[in-house]
Formats: sequence, C-alpha cells, structure tokens
Amino acid sequence: MKKLISVFCFLVSLNLWAAKIINFQGDIFFNNEKISDFLTLEQGGVLRASGKKSFVIVKFKDGSKSILKDGEITIQESKMKSTKINLLKGLLSSVIDPKKKTKFLVKTKSGTLGVRGTKFLVQESDLETYLCVCEGEVEASNKFAKVSVNPGEDVHLSLESKDLKVSQASSAMWKMSLEQFSLMGVKVAPRN
Repeated sequence: MKKLISVFCFLVSLNLWAAKIINFQGDIFFNNEKISDFLTLEQGGVLRASGKKSFVIVKFKDGSKSILKDGEITIQESKMKSTKINLLKGLLSSVIDPKKKTKFLVKTKSGTLGVRGTKFLVQESDLETYLCVCEGEVEASNKFAKVSVNPGEDVHLSLESKDLKVSQASSAMWKMSLEQFSLMGVKVAPRN
C-alpha cells in the first residue's frame, strides 16, 4: 500500500511543474529565493533575473523555450498545448515550435501577445511594451486595437495607444534580438 501511495504522489508531482530551468547566469530568484541549481518551477511563481548580465533560460511543458534577461515573469499556465506568462518587466525572448500547434500567450501591462509558432523578443518597461518578431507571426493587442506583426517588424504598445503602428525593426533592435537567441543556442533566419 505504501508503494502505491508513493507512486501516486510521484505521478501527481510530475504534473505540478510549469517550467524547468535549463541554464542561468548571475542572480536568479524564484519566489524571492536565490537559485543555485537547475530546478522545476510551479505555476503562479515569480521568476526574476536581477542585473544587466543576469539571465535564465526556461523550458515549458509545451516544449517552448524562453530567456529572461534582467526582468520578471509569472507563469500563469503551462500545459502540453498552451503556455501563458505575464512579463512584469525586462527582456524576454521565446522560441515556439510551429509544428506543435501550441497556444503561447504573453501578457504585459500594456497588452497581450498571441504567438503563432515563432521567435520573438519582448521588452517591458514602465512606459511601454516593445515587440520584435524574428520568425513567424505574433498578434499584438491592447484594449483599443489589434495588429499582426511579421518577421523583421516591430510594434510599441502602451495603455494609451489607440492606433498600433507596425514598422520595420531597427538594426539595433534586430541585433539585440539575435544576441538573445544566440545565448539560447538558437539560430534565426536572415532578415529580408
């Protein structure tokens, strides 16, 4: 009977994790406790990379990966077919496999980003949310408008943005995106 209970508890615990840390550098905290080793993260917890040179790479249940640099996220949901995170501040770059048909959603103070299998970078500041898409497509929306952002394009979202304007990403932002993906060991298709 004890073995049966142990096996049941083990199986239940396998479903409680939301993401796994697969690499990190610098000062990384989960629920205000400093991370010193790779571990699994539960839903609802706050993951923080503190300092300009600090970053953490996580893998979600759906197989998608994100790198958080000098910022904070809350993992709202992580299932085999969907991931929802809140980017509270900082820089987040993510890779989602388009073949898996995963629903990946990033919420910020200024809006929501619905991902359609892609590689993208999001930067959250006190004033706005910045999105740069490297591959695939991201639907960016706030309470006033919704736009599709394609490879090589970007958009700035704020709480007051009534008209969202998609434009060509600057070479500086494109370079920053490539640096983020390079830290993850991920290649990005050349810019058109």
